[in-house]
Amino acid sequence: QNNNGPNETWVGYNKAITLTNNQLPIQQWNTMPQIDTPRILSTTSLRRMFLFCTELTDQKFGNMKNFVLTDLSQNNFYQPVEMFRGCKKFDSDLGLWNTINFTNIYQIFENCIEFTGKGLENWNFTNCFQVGGAFKKCSKFNANVSDWNFSQQVNDVRNMFQDCSKFQGIGIENWSWTGFFPSLNENDNMIYPNGFGNTFNGCSVFNPNNDIIWDVSLCVNFDSMFKNCSLFEGKGLPYWDVSSAGILTDINDSLINLFNPFKEIFLNCTNFNQNLKDWHFPNISRKEDLTNMFNNSGMDVINMTWTLVYWGKSSFNNPTDSSFYDFGMDGVSYYADKYGVNDLSNNHNFRYSS
Repeated sequence: QNNNGPNETWVGYNKAITLTNNQLPIQQWNTMPQIDTPRILSTTSLRRMFLFCTELTDQKFGNMKNFVLTDLSQNNFYQPVEMFRGCKKFDSDLGLWNTINFTNIYQIFENCIEFTGKGLENWNFTNCFQVGGAFKKCSKFNANVSDWNFSQQVNDVRNMFQDCSKFQGIGIENWSWTGFFPSLNENDNMIYPNGFGNTFNGCSVFNPNNDIIWDVSLCVNFDSMFKNCSLFEGKGLPYWDVSSAGILTDINDSLINLFNPFKEIFLNCTNFNQNLKDWHFPNISRKEDLTNMFNNSGMDVINMTWTLVYWGKSSFNNPTDSSFYDFGMDGVSYYADKYGVNDLSNNHNFRYSS
C-alpha cells in the first residue's frame, strides 16, 4: 500500500520501475502498456509475490503479463517460488515471459485450480533445477510440454503434476534428464531423495501418445509416481533403468523411512499392462520398498507372470528386517507354478497379497 496518500508516487522499496526507468504511481499502472509495464530488476524478488491472492484474475493481472524478466537474479531468494500459490482464480497467458533465468519454480502454481497453463509451452527451463509441486492441484492444467528442456541436473520433480486431473502429458515423452541429485529443502534444511515421488499421482487422464524413453538411471525414488493414473498404459517403461532406486546416500536419517522407492507406483493404474522383466532392484532392502506396486493395475496374466519369473532369477536382497516383501496383487493374476515365481517366494522372501 502507498501510505503517503492516493496521489503520491511510491518511494523507496515501494517504487515501481517501468521500462523507461521512471517511478510510476500505482494508479497509472496498466494504462499505457508500452511504457508502464513494471520492469523486474536484479534485486526484485518474485518469491511469494501473489501468494494466496485468491481474487487475482486475468483482468486484474493486466499488463503484468508483459513482465520483463531478463534481469532477474538466479539467486534462489529472488526466484518465483510459490509466486501464484493459492491463486484459485488465476489463469493468465504467461507466454511472453522470458524464463531463461528461472532456476527454482517450487510450488509456483500450486492449487491454482483454474490455471490451464496458457502460454507455458514457450517457457525455457534450461537453467531450472527445482520444479517440485509446480502444478500440484492445478485441476485444469493441460499445457503442451513438448519443448520444455531440463538440461540442468534436476533435483526435485516430486509432486510436480499431482492431482492435475486434466493433464494428458502432451509431449512429455520428449523430455530428457541429464541427471538427478539429492535436494536440500530450504524450509527444514533436510536433504531429500531425488526422483519422481507422486509426480503424476492423480493424473487420471495422463497417457502420453508415444513411448516414454527416459534416462532415469540416477533416480532413487519412484514412490507413487503413477498412482491413480487410470488411463496410463506405461508405454516405454520396460526400457527404464531403475537400478539406482533405493540408494539413500546422504539422506537425513529421520527421512529415510518416509521414502519407499516403488510403493504404490502403479496402484489403481487399471490400464497399465507392461512386461517389466528387465527391471532390476539391487538396492532394495526394506519390506516397504515395493508395497502395493500392482494393486488394481491392469497387468494381465502373461505380463505379470513373465515379470515375476525374471525377478525371481535376479539378485534381490532379502529384507533387512527378516520379514517379507509384499508388493500387492489385488485384482491381478499370474501362474504361481512357474519357475521363478516360486523362487521369489522361497529364496527372496516375497509374498503376494492375493
